[in-house]
Amino acid sequence: QMGQSGSLHWYIDAETGKIQFGTGNNGMEYDRLGTHEPITLAAQKQAAAIKTKEEAAALLTEEWGADLKGLPYSEREQEKREGEGKEKVFHWETKDEKRLEVVVDAETGRVVDVTIPRKDTNISVSEQAALKEAIRILEKYVDPGVTEVQVSQIIKPGEPSPVTSGDWQFEFIKSHDGVPVLQQ
Repeated sequence: QMGQSGSLHWYIDAETGKIQFGTGNNGMEYDRLGTHEPITLAAQKQAAAIKTKEEAAALLTEEWGADLKGLPYSEREQEKREGEGKEKVFHWETKDEKRLEVVVDAETGRVVDVTIPRKDTNISVSEQAALKEAIRILEKYVDPGVTEVQVSQIIKPGEPSPVTSGDWQFEFIKSHDGVPVLQQ
């Protein structure tokens, strides 16, 4: 176990030293992925920050062409999933109960998560194209101190529902010289 938080641990095979997947692996499937190639991010002077409903709406409309006109809006603060601090959630919902959300660090405005529903049920984007787009957005909103990441989890598209967009989902972990870096 790696320190203070009970969720920051893996299971390691005592004979081979390889990380083994199990419940409590910090929500990552790092050990199940075929490659752990580091991804170098373009250097940023300052990450874009979202502090207001208007800025969150601009992100959704300008980056992805989302139409938010007339959609019910709500906003809330919640505890961060990984521990200390709060997140702010900007939430819009369509008539068919699909959500559009921008989740940010409540203190810094750093974008933590963006959820946008698919327009239809067809999966028309390849994993490589989706990953390329995820990296483009990550470079824009990641903390400037993060210059290298690795993919820690890939969730393949499924059926869209009120709680999931049904799109590709990628989770990244900070990396340094090809070694994953865990931080509180």
